[in-house]
Amino acid sequence: QSGRSVIQQLRDGLEPTGWDSAVVAMLGTLLESRGEIDDLIALYEENLRRQEDSLIAQNNLAMMLLTYRQDDAAALSRAAELAEALAGSGNLAYRDTAGWAFTLNGEPARAVPLLEGVVTEAPDVAEFRYHLGAALFRAGDQQAAIAQLERATEGDPRYRGVEEARRILEQLRAG
Repeated sequence: QSGRSVIQQLRDGLEPTGWDSAVVAMLGTLLESRGEIDDLIALYEENLRRQEDSLIAQNNLAMMLLTYRQDDAAALSRAAELAEALAGSGNLAYRDTAGWAFTLNGEPARAVPLLEGVVTEAPDVAEFRYHLGAALFRAGDQQAAIAQLERATEGDPRYRGVEEARRILEQLRAG
């Protein structure tokens, strides 16, 4: 089947399943893989409208705004609002999203302790180390930023932002 017909089947399945998180996630993944970012964000906006207390919905929308709308101040602000509920979660990915939102919204001092906790609990997740390294960089702690970014870029990591992590690391090393 074509990607378009699969997308339509998933869209058709949203209402009957009550916007089941697995259906939303499959549709979101497919839209993202096809580069249909406006549709992806619209999907997550609608999901959150229908399930406003869902941390999954808040996290998904916040992370997509942080990933694809970094140049949009209103989108970053919206992500930071969503992050407030995520910051106290027991879920590491949600806390990472919150820390990243605070970092990109000019609050690295608020992000650092949150992201340090995430990295302490999941030291082998390179993307978490990237987010912490970037927050430390923006907070002015260059040595700690270098240490985190070195760990975030060692080997052959594959995550959104790995090129930015390498760029910041090279900038720091160049002095």
